[in-house]
Amino acid sequence: MPEECHICGRAAAGTGFVEGARVALCRDCADYAGDFKAFYVPRPAPRAPQALRGSPLPTELQRLKDDELELRDDYARVFREAMEKKGWKKEKASHEMNITVAEINGFEAGRLRPTVDQAKRIEFALACKLMVPVPEEEKTVDLEALARENAGKLGRDGASLASIVTIKKKK
Repeated sequence: MPEECHICGRAAAGTGFVEGARVALCRDCADYAGDFKAFYVPRPAPRAPQALRGSPLPTELQRLKDDELELRDDYARVFREAMEKKGWKKEKASHEMNITVAEINGFEAGRLRPTVDQAKRIEFALACKLMVPVPEEEKTVDLEALARENAGKLGRDGASLASIVTIKKKK
């Protein structure tokens, strides 16, 4: 139970010396005290900007996993055009997307590549598409599945790294 102010009875905000004794005091009665020390009150964690809360309607790209998406090659142009279309200054975009102004400058210039999380926040805030599905031919090979598939062909021990990888030697 929180302490009460010894002068007025409200919730205490700290302690101070009143007539030689340290007592609990509210903010209003703190003026009567010498050496007032406020109680430590932890601040709540900062909340995400309003534009980032909630989830938009599901789209095909949102159903894909992060490893099935990649940043498009012309992300800098798309980002710049979306910013112009919204009419946002860099400071406003920084606040809305929770990204620093320096990072926004880098994205616009094409010097920095946004992380998947940043790209998703940018897509949501600016209503643009920076992430595209990875083409089928570029998807990574599942080595375990390949090893199981070739186990019968390679002998009783199954596939080894040498049977899957081709080594090129320098000449």
